[in-house]
Amino acid sequence: MSILCFAENPGGANGIIALAMQGENTHIIAEGSAVKYIQDHGIILSDGVPDQVSAIVVGASHSHDSGSFEYILRAKEQGIPSFSYVDACVNTEFRFKGHTDDPLHYAPDFLFVTEMATEKSYINLGFDASRIYIVGNPRYDFVVDRVEGLTKQSAPHKTVLFLADPVVPTIGADYKNSGFNTQSAEDVRSFVLLETLFSKLKNHKIIIKLHPRNHADEFAAYKNNATIYQGDGLGIDLAFQVDMVIGTTTSLLAESALVGVPTIAALLTPQERQWLPHILPDNLIVSTDGNHLGRAIEAIMDDGYARHYPSNKEGLCKKAGVKMLDIIKQHCMIEAR
Repeated sequence: MSILCFAENPGGANGIIALAMQGENTHIIAEGSAVKYIQDHGIILSDGVPDQVSAIVVGASHSHDSGSFEYILRAKEQGIPSFSYVDACVNTEFRFKGHTDDPLHYAPDFLFVTEMATEKSYINLGFDASRIYIVGNPRYDFVVDRVEGLTKQSAPHKTVLFLADPVVPTIGADYKNSGFNTQSAEDVRSFVLLETLFSKLKNHKIIIKLHPRNHADEFAAYKNNATIYQGDGLGIDLAFQVDMVIGTTTSLLAESALVGVPTIAALLTPQERQWLPHILPDNLIVSTDGNHLGRAIEAIMDDGYARHYPSNKEGLCKKAGVKMLDIIKQHCMIEAR
């Protein structure tokens, strides 16, 4: 059996990476930010598209011009099963819409989703419930396995890793009741939170890890007070070595908490909670208030604070890659009959 896989962003690529690591015959095509992301995991991309495969799997994005649509249509033309991995319950109505009015216009035969909330969202859009599989988040399995071979290095100073968002104006009227000071000259979520961090972490080292869509010069104002990081490698390797991770809604927050790193999701409004996974590691601190964030930082940076794994760790790690491959094999056998 051979599987053709396609991804164009890191979120969708996580499902493809999980499949590739199962040792099956996979041909992986990537575009955009998924190219480097997949290669950073040591996976070799295919030079071209094979003529015959048993199934096609794509990582969903919310682009109206997603390259995944071409592969879903290819599967239908060839009469082979198509699958899409949806990494989060965000923008579900745009994942398969394209430039049409139908949110399922380019939908595949089957969906792999990480949690029940995403399943419910697609059922509400009209997708057949019997064709949706809740497999868990394959990224959780990956990071837990990854850190088994890592040891936290000692350092003379405590270090905080801040996970930056793309620098876009996102603060408007909806943020007037925010628990943070949103009256800064530049209405950027990361800048608002960095103001709070610098006031609370004057004697600690701060690393600002840039988002793939960030440019270092956008954070030039902070280079005298922080290390700007836009390097190669996996984010979890960096996060594992620091004393605290702070961000907004990036997936690396849940991953860091899952492997025991003290982690805070700092949200400018309670409504931003919907952008996080609905089921989180229970040691992840969610803060929607600057004062609460300050107290959480002080507690974590205290010398007596110890790392600890979430009590729901086992429930979050579901061997999603194994499940996806088993399901694909089952449907390929059905199609072959």
